[in-house]
Amino acid sequence: MNSLVIPAKAGIHGFPIKTFGNDGWLDSCFRRNDALRVGLVIFVFFQGSVLFAAVPAKILIERAEKFKTLGLIPLAREQYMYVKKEYPKEKSVAQALEELSGAELKIHESNALNAENAGALKLAALEYERALKADPSNQRLKGRYKGVMKEINLKQGLNERVSKEYLRGLEFYQAGKLDQALESFVTTLNMAPQHKGALNYVEKIGEKLGKGKTP
Repeated sequence: MNSLVIPAKAGIHGFPIKTFGNDGWLDSCFRRNDALRVGLVIFVFFQGSVLFAAVPAKILIERAEKFKTLGLIPLAREQYMYVKKEYPKEKSVAQALEELSGAELKIHESNALNAENAGALKLAALEYERALKADPSNQRLKGRYKGVMKEINLKQGLNERVSKEYLRGLEFYQAGKLDQALESFVTTLNMAPQHKGALNYVEKIGEKLGKGKTP
């Protein structure tokens, strides 16, 4: 058996060590610093070895199935992949991984639809991407994903136009050109009816123009 070497705490002169094997303890020579007392805790493993029993494939597969039942798809996949690596002759793993891909696809597609209906388009796009990883050739998913991305791009373009028109209104307002400012803010509201800034300035301009009129 190879001897186990346990170094002492660093910081002393030299490296006092103790070695042990099946023949008993062997003290090595070392220089000693009388000013320091170093305590060594040595864990002795009887017979000089520790044995690790392999976990049967059946138990690992049962664990993967539990993960799948709980909806922990990534953990289930990781478990199956481990079984596939350690037990290549286990025939049930390939089918289990295929079924897992189907379950993963359904979860991500459902999440994507829910996010899309709630107006969370970026989250929907992310879930469609995950679903397509499970089934890259799914044309229906590809169509949904393209539709969501198109809507995201349209909204992004709309937001840019809204911001541009709102800033125009601010410039007119600060220059005292209230009629032109009002026109820009109304245009902003036509594109984004809930725009709080534009609503606020329309009210302000209305008050100012109303006060400027003679009764």
